Amino acid sequence: MAAVDVAIIVLAAGQARRMARLKQLMPYRGKSLVRHAAETAIEAARLCANVIQGPVVVVVGAGAPEVTAELQGLPVTIVENQKWSDGMGGSIARGTKAVIGRDVGAAVLMLCDQPLVTPQVIRDVVRPYRMESWGVVACDYGGGNVGPPVLFAAKYWPDLEQLSGAEGAKKVITKYAHDAEYVPCPAAAVDVDTPGDYESLSR
Repeated sequence: MAAVDVAIIVLAAGQARRMARLKQLMPYRGKSLVRHAAETAIEAARLCANVIQGPVVVVVGAGAPEVTAELQGLPVTIVENQKWSDGMGGSIARGTKAVIGRDVGAAVLMLCDQPLVTPQVIRDVVRPYRMESWGVVACDYGGGNVGPPVLFAAKYWPDLEQLSGAEGAKKVITKYAHDAEYVPCPAAAVDVDTPGDYESLSR
């Protein structure tokens, strides 16, 4: 099968109310979480250069100027979701719209608060799409839980564009379960939603 361009969309627009500060800017291994996520996406694109040749898009919202400053010098496209306070659904829709029309056959959604996700994880998510033509490829966290990073072929983007409010990608994963493959990835289950999560990560 010929290589098909795959975009990566990094979702970094939320306010993280439970953190009482912008978690996108919180330090992790000497850099902010958002820069770490963006660099992970860029390295994944390099690692999978024969497949991932599409853009790396970062969706910002809360604290947009400060978050954007953290991405200075990186080869990413930054788009703003001005309605970020409505929930993640709008950020997914905004990121999806940003890759339409770029000759991209699929897009991987990843979160900026999953710091244990590596470029290899993204490569593993892309592989079933690339090699076996699965339309949806999600991470399996174990215990029946699935989620990002998750790939959606372009034919499912209209569903992503319709997301709003607190709706996440899981709604679309479930809808197209017949065309979904799952990649074991316990590390993707680690996210930073609360001060306790961040403390555990720092340890």
